[in-house]
Amino acid sequence: MKIWTLVLVVVSCTSLAQVSAPKEALSVLEGQVVKDPSSLPVKKAEITLITESDEERSSYSAITDAEGHFRIEGIRAGRYRAFVEHTGMVEVGKQGHRSPGTALTFASGKEVTGIVLHVLPAAVVVG
Repeated sequence: MKIWTLVLVVVSCTSLAQVSAPKEALSVLEGQVVKDPSSLPVKKAEITLITESDEERSSYSAITDAEGHFRIEGIRAGRYRAFVEHTGMVEVGKQGHRSPGTALTFASGKEVTGIVLHVLPAAVVVG
């Protein structure tokens, strides 16, 4: 009888600990990759989201569809940098210069939508 009581108490405490621990609400990033200056969508571009925190290194990634759209789910709250990679193209910022990545901040459980990332065809030197 004492063993069953002990087992019941242990199982009850474990269940309460699991219920009382709040789960972190995860965020979403949604956007599009376009080619400058035409703003044509870029398919099969890889978007990588890397945390800026030294304490917890994590990254997320996605590939654009035929319309240049991407969606990354399950992002933990924090500050990140988004990078675009595609063969033959370089990511550029608002001024048309090579981009060091796009800084983004995610609050717990929030969606960040409408992000537009720009790329340019890479230059080729022929001689």
